[in-house]
Amino acid sequence: MPNNLNGLPLRHAIEARHESFACDAFQTLLQDRRIAVVHLADGPHPEIDFATAHFAYLRIKGTQEGEPLGYAERDLTRWANTAHAIAEDREVFLFVIAGHKVAHPAAAQELLRRLSHKCSAR
Repeated sequence: MPNNLNGLPLRHAIEARHESFACDAFQTLLQDRRIAVVHLADGPHPEIDFATAHFAYLRIKGTQEGEPLGYAERDLTRWANTAHAIAEDREVFLFVIAGHKVAHPAAAQELLRRLSHKCSAR
């Protein structure tokens, strides 16, 4: 995988959806190449969460019908805290995807609100 294209830096992330990728060999391979593993959460795939690049890529898939903000309060708090902790040492890309799709914008906006409060409190 190239590190740049026409002088622009490229970042790479790999979405591994099988538990066989949750191993030291895969982690080392990604670290050596500074490739992030996509942290899939709240869905049917295993959560593989290695810090292998200078950024983190999270895809949360647990929005639910009947939750006005897509997620329950405790889950929004958990994801805001998780993203904030990761942001201490890496750039974070967090996407709300799958689950109850019409709730994605509300969940994303609520996470942004919570994160902006955490960041301004520093």
